[in-house]
Amino acid sequence: MKPGKALHLQASINVLPEVVAFIETAAREQSLPEGASMKIQLAAEEVIAALTPGVGIEIALTENADRIALELTCHPHGMDLSAFNLAWRPDLETGASGLG
Repeated sequence: MKPGKALHLQASINVLPEVVAFIETAAREQSLPEGASMKIQLAAEEVIAALTPGVGIEIALTENADRIALELTCHPHGMDLSAFNLAWRPDLETGASGLG
């Protein structure tokens, strides 16, 4: 894994142009096709727009042997991030009361 540069900022829709420029530059440096770069930019925009404004976030593009990964690291305090957990399912052990 070859670590890339990281961008540290506070989540806000106002920083989206800076995020897009960072991803464009990092993708170009890693010879990523423009279409793939645009998909990564969109993913980053979606996450940042969904975060509570002011949450600290670190963004990096990391080059691996077989892929380039977008890494978004944030340290939310008291936030519900369940919307980002695509594998989430209700806990039937605790949420099944009153059924059957």
